[in-house]
Amino acid sequence: MSELPGPDQLKEVLQLAPTRRRRRRWWLGLALGGVAVGAVVAGVYWSRGEAVQWRTEAVRSEDLRVRVTAVGTIQPREVVSVGSEQSGLVFDVFVDENDLVTVGQPLALLDTKLLDLQHRESRAQTSALVAALQQARVVSGTRALDLDRVLGLDAGHAIAPAEVDAARSAHDQAELAVDAAGAQLQAARARLDLSDVNLDKAVIRSPISGVLLRRNVDPGQSVVAALQAVTLFEVAADLGQLLVEVDVDEADVGRVKAGQPAWFTVSAWPEREFKAVVSKVHLAPDTTAGVVTYRAELLASNEDDALLPGMTATARIESERYPGALTVPLASLRFAPAELPEDLAAPTPGQGRVWRWTGEALEPVLVELGPTDGVRQSVTGVAAGELVVLGRAAAAP
Repeated sequence: MSELPGPDQLKEVLQLAPTRRRRRRWWLGLALGGVAVGAVVAGVYWSRGEAVQWRTEAVRSEDLRVRVTAVGTIQPREVVSVGSEQSGLVFDVFVDENDLVTVGQPLALLDTKLLDLQHRESRAQTSALVAALQQARVVSGTRALDLDRVLGLDAGHAIAPAEVDAARSAHDQAELAVDAAGAQLQAARARLDLSDVNLDKAVIRSPISGVLLRRNVDPGQSVVAALQAVTLFEVAADLGQLLVEVDVDEADVGRVKAGQPAWFTVSAWPEREFKAVVSKVHLAPDTTAGVVTYRAELLASNEDDALLPGMTATARIESERYPGALTVPLASLRFAPAELPEDLAAPTPGQGRVWRWTGEALEPVLVELGPTDGVRQSVTGVAAGELVVLGRAAAAP
């Protein structure tokens, strides 16, 4: 038979039971609290998903500039290829690339030994023919005196007619000899002038003032002008002004005219924009792989020598300007909410639709479309300052 618990044991048993029940109630409360917190968080998350945030932008009143974009290269205004009309060895070269040259400045000299000999020969022949002409004139004068005497005798019937005819023939032959000597002298003088020209052409000179871009010749090199036109030097006009030659697409060439302002950039100065003016639009097309383009020339200032010939330029030509136009981003014309009203009217040709945000709801607005610069569209049907929707705002992290 078991013994009954004593007073101390009963007290311990009575204290233990409530402690276990309290622990179970504590864990149960913690679990219920977690569920409640989760429900609150889920509710906040759900409500946040329901509150859609829109990206909006205000309608602007601004000067809309329609621009044509084209790519090309920078070229000097004038480049002259300098060759030689004479053949021979290059005796000396006086300039180098990047040197400044002026009109008539000697660039190179050919060997002139043969030309000097030809010039001396022509000069000697000319001198000889001058003497021959003088001799022919003396003979002609003598024949003229003889003819006068014969004619005087013939007047007194003191001479035979045959002698008169012989004197007259000798006089005529002497005059013809003078004419022949004079013609030979003219030919000799022409040959002398030609030798002078050949000697002068042995000195290759710059035809314009500018900068020497290329030098393709060195002393000792042979130049054969009779076979082909050899380019010895390339001289560019003053690089203070340059041409930007760009290819304009056939869809845009109708809007490009001489006198329009333009801006262009080059890779060497990516943060800088250079100003230019359209100087000419060529009528001749250039077809490459089925793409038709037209060459346009832009005249640009290069006072600080930042631009160099051959650089690739990306140009923007301002073809039209619309002051005070109401504009919206092109993205606003492409936006549409997920659910559209059933009675929503469709835009007609020349129209578009934007969605105006009132602060509480979206409102569809049909607008008339005007010119665009590729980023913003001019429209009518909305007011400056109204908010148009571009899309949903990015969710907050």
